[in-house]
Amino acid sequence: MTTPGAADLAGIVVEASELLGEPLADPELLRSGPRATVIRASRCTGTVVVKRFRSSRPWVSGGFGFAREWAGLQCIPFAPELYAAAPGLIVMEDVGRGPTLADLLLGDDPDAAREGLLAWATALGTSLEAARGRVDRFRDLIRQVDPQTRTAGGPPSPGLPRRALDRISQHVPLDPRATAEVVALALPEPPEDDDPFTASKITVGAGDFCPDNVIMADAGPRIIDLEASSVIHVAAAGIDVVQPFSTCWCLASLPTELAWETQHTFDRALDPVTFRTPLSTIHLQRAGAAAALTMTEVSLPGLLRARPDDGAPPGMTAPSASRTRMAYRWRWVVERCPDLPGLQQTCGRLLEHFGWDSELPPYPAFN
Repeated sequence: MTTPGAADLAGIVVEASELLGEPLADPELLRSGPRATVIRASRCTGTVVVKRFRSSRPWVSGGFGFAREWAGLQCIPFAPELYAAAPGLIVMEDVGRGPTLADLLLGDDPDAAREGLLAWATALGTSLEAARGRVDRFRDLIRQVDPQTRTAGGPPSPGLPRRALDRISQHVPLDPRATAEVVALALPEPPEDDDPFTASKITVGAGDFCPDNVIMADAGPRIIDLEASSVIHVAAAGIDVVQPFSTCWCLASLPTELAWETQHTFDRALDPVTFRTPLSTIHLQRAGAAAALTMTEVSLPGLLRARPDDGAPPGMTAPSASRTRMAYRWRWVVERCPDLPGLQQTCGRLLEHFGWDSELPPYPAFN
């Protein structure tokens, strides 16, 4: 995939200007990936951000795409304000040039990283709690632009954990219980759940909770990149608080005291009345197992092809670091998922089979 050139960016500006009904200029490339190109453009009153999807279909790949972003911008607190949209094109608020949470965690200022992490935990919990009342609206918006949707905004790639079992079976024997256990992982509200507290914790979340997608604006954290927005159980976001950032390339460890403080902050923001944590429930186990299996399906082939001497610079993007993150996810299931014994045993066999180091290094800001 090539980086968009000046002509490509100019074309996006023309489209966005027509959609917004006012002239835009000075395009600045912010991100470009397989699904979308994101630019900043100037207007008479400041700047906007424009996201041009590579397809005008409501979904692009794995269920991600325009429909989820468009609906998420209208339902998820702390997201940018939606200004205008047409199939495949979104014009939204520019939340600023502040650092991302990833910048802080990978930087050298522990105080700034701690402050940013706790502010994010508060914003995430507050957002999820507020969005509990917007689930029906989110589903209606998804159906509006994607009438053929089968999930109405459910998990965008629900088949990945199931496919991971097929991949795992090529390397180690599956525990017989794993197949039945994996069925529940993609469900936001398993039908057998009779706990009214946990069953009520269905909400709308951004889906991809990577710290790259959190801008530390002057007024507080803002959540961007909503193309994976989904109807989820709060534990699907909670796992990113606990591990933290379970499916992200920059999964690393926090100081123990800060890890607990982050979880406590998230819990209080999420449920300020009862202050009963959802993170000790079966849902968190399911969320952690789903993250481990999803990343196994997505990452394992590349991890097996990569060699330690691939020439990658040392650090979080080196092949050995990626293997460590994968092994840590398996170990988390082994240590933290007693209610999923089949997946627990299967992940234990993966750890033993590959023998990769599973001890996460600290984030550079706390090293």
